[in-house]
Amino acid sequence: MRACGRLASPGLAPLRQHALTAGHGSGASPASGSFARARRHRLRRAVPVVAATTSDFADLRAAATEAVSSAQAKLPALEQAKQAAEQHREPAAEAERQWQELHGRLTALQAEAGSALKDLRSGVVATAGTEPVATMAVLRRHVAERLEHFRDSHGLASAREWRTFRPVDLPLHSIPGGRMAYQLAAVDDDDQRYAVVAVAISNPFLFENLRSLIMHWGVAEGPGSGWTQPPKGWHSSPGVSTPAGDRAWETVFGAFAPVLQGEPLEDAALHSVVLQIPLEGMLELRGGVKCVLRRTDHGQPEWIKAGPHNNGDFFLDFTPAIQMFERRRRAVQAAAIAQAREAARLAALEKAAAAAKAKGDRAATKELAAAVKEWANLLESDEWDDSEAEESPEEEPLPPLVSSIDDEEPELPEPPRWIQQIEEFVQLSDLPAERTTSDHVRTLHRLATAVAEARHDGSIEARDLLSRCLEVERLLQQVDLLELNTRAAQQEKEQLQASRLSMYKSAMDESAHLMNELTHAAEAARRTAVKLRGRETEVTQRDLEAVAQQAAEELLKKSSSGGFWPFKEEERQLVFVQQKVMEVAGMDATVVVQVFVEGTKAAVEAATSPQTKKADSEDEEVEEAEEEPLADSKPAAAGKKKGKDKEAAAKPKKRKEKKAPGFEHVVLGVAVGEAFPDDILKTPIIMHMGCVAHQYAKWRPPPLKWSCTPAALSEEGASASQVPFQRYRIAAEGGASVFVDPTLFALALRMPLKDCLAESVRGVEFVLKTGDDQWLSWQHGHSQVSNFYAELPVPLR
Repeated sequence: MRACGRLASPGLAPLRQHALTAGHGSGASPASGSFARARRHRLRRAVPVVAATTSDFADLRAAATEAVSSAQAKLPALEQAKQAAEQHREPAAEAERQWQELHGRLTALQAEAGSALKDLRSGVVATAGTEPVATMAVLRRHVAERLEHFRDSHGLASAREWRTFRPVDLPLHSIPGGRMAYQLAAVDDDDQRYAVVAVAISNPFLFENLRSLIMHWGVAEGPGSGWTQPPKGWHSSPGVSTPAGDRAWETVFGAFAPVLQGEPLEDAALHSVVLQIPLEGMLELRGGVKCVLRRTDHGQPEWIKAGPHNNGDFFLDFTPAIQMFERRRRAVQAAAIAQAREAARLAALEKAAAAAKAKGDRAATKELAAAVKEWANLLESDEWDDSEAEESPEEEPLPPLVSSIDDEEPELPEPPRWIQQIEEFVQLSDLPAERTTSDHVRTLHRLATAVAEARHDGSIEARDLLSRCLEVERLLQQVDLLELNTRAAQQEKEQLQASRLSMYKSAMDESAHLMNELTHAAEAARRTAVKLRGRETEVTQRDLEAVAQQAAEELLKKSSSGGFWPFKEEERQLVFVQQKVMEVAGMDATVVVQVFVEGTKAAVEAATSPQTKKADSEDEEVEEAEEEPLADSKPAAAGKKKGKDKEAAAKPKKRKEKKAPGFEHVVLGVAVGEAFPDDILKTPIIMHMGCVAHQYAKWRPPPLKWSCTPAALSEEGASASQVPFQRYRIAAEGGASVFVDPTLFALALRMPLKDCLAESVRGVEFVLKTGDDQWLSWQHGHSQVSNFYAELPVPLR
């Protein structure tokens, strides 16, 4: 062990603290001379300094001058590249401003056009007869035309009988404002009776259309009966139907649009299905079709059902067609009975006449008269009707027939007159078509024209409606023109941005390349300047050792309370014990930990004097001699005699021993720094440390009477303590910085040896935390990383 004093590197002043913190004096302790010689000797062995020859010095100076000149020559080119990059921003920024202005005007005009379009739609719907009336009128006209089209396309025009009934509204609550209706027709084709029903559904007039509807249907005896399969031989239009279980079918709805003035009004489209079902089985007496609707366009609700809670089935009643065919059957039967009666009467008369002619007497004549009277009575009786009633005793009286010509039913409200101008209904594609605002305005214009022509009164309301249509069309034309201008401005902006980005990227790449070259030139100049001073790096291990020693001495000076005579404490000094050098993981930086023991001047002199070392070696020999008899056991008598002799020989040696002054504290000086400081170690740097029994052991708080400089940040009792690093710089004797900014960081820890021994503290583990929240660890070996560790000179028990 060697005594420790204050060290100044050759040609350099002691390491100075940063200007932000208070500095310390440069006076040396009384033992600084002997320590300085020993310390410099050790440092020269650790990092030898080789003096450069004159030629080497000239070459290095020339290289440094050339590197600095190269870096200075690249600065104008770097500035020019940056200016060129900034100049390309202006055209693109101007194009961006123009596009923003046009886009704002377009947004305002679109809002104005949207408001005008909403008012126009309300006006058109009002003049068309209000929304419910117009929706229902178009729906009824559509189901009637669908039946006529089905009759012509399925060969029923030549049927013996075709009769249609009034359309019936269905309760639809799941679509607010929507309407649903069906119309029934009875067909007799070659003695085969059918019920043909057309069912249609529509959103509110001129609202968004329904899409992708499917009718899930089956036949039933009544509204409360279960579903069954329809009789064989049924047909549908559209003809796309698939079975849905063993009691129902699913048929796709077709989309149809009314045609006005030669063009379809797609905004007023409807959806409908036509079914042709044979009246067989139970349908000969009663029943109809039960159905629900399902949406496949992910619209809501997915299932469209009857009832206010959307939980019932729609029922398409076939009773009018069934009653019509039943009444016709009874009428034919009654006519057949009357014809049979007349034939029987005529046959009896002929028989009686023949019999009278054959006999030719009065008796025969009387018999003839009696026979004629008997046949007459028979024909005038109810015997035929009674026999027929006996054959079908379970037949019930039929309810009155419901048809479109019965006087009991109220007349349907007269539809608006413009409905008569609908030319036909054309089927639309199943694929959804994109409808523009212009298409919607044209639809409203055609509808307004049809309403105005249907009135034939030239009212102010109709003329105002047409003028509003023209105004909205003019606004939409302005919107389209402004959209074209906005799109052109956007394309120009994007082209300028692409060009600017390309040129800006080129300029920035050139700037980055020049900056890279400038950095390399500056780095070369920096390294050359370091070599001119006989170093390999700006911060060397020797610098870190010096600043670690200086931090330890500052803590020693701060810990010494001084006092006044005659109670003034004896001056205390440090003795160097060991040193550990550790590399920081992930960067070119080094941590140096120096371990000292603290004691009085007498303890230091006793520890470093040759006589003390010789006495120590003699004590070791005596201890070994004392231990030998304990290890070699002999018989009792011989052992006692030898033991007495050895005790007698050992007593004079024990009288020569003197109790050497002890060391009370262990002091750690910790320093960290980059080889070439480049502000990678962001300040403030904090040591996060804990005391351990051995490396990788669990952390525990330091002893109660420990101290540090600078002051610790953590609270007492915590398992880990936080101590900030003090900042230092390398300065020449005159105080000026030697390099650009070669900063070093150091702190010192002081712990009582007695407490460390009592608490089994054998070392200190720590990690470093930088100002940008990075945690730095010790890298040893190729890839092994762990906490920094410094072992304390505490003897084992």
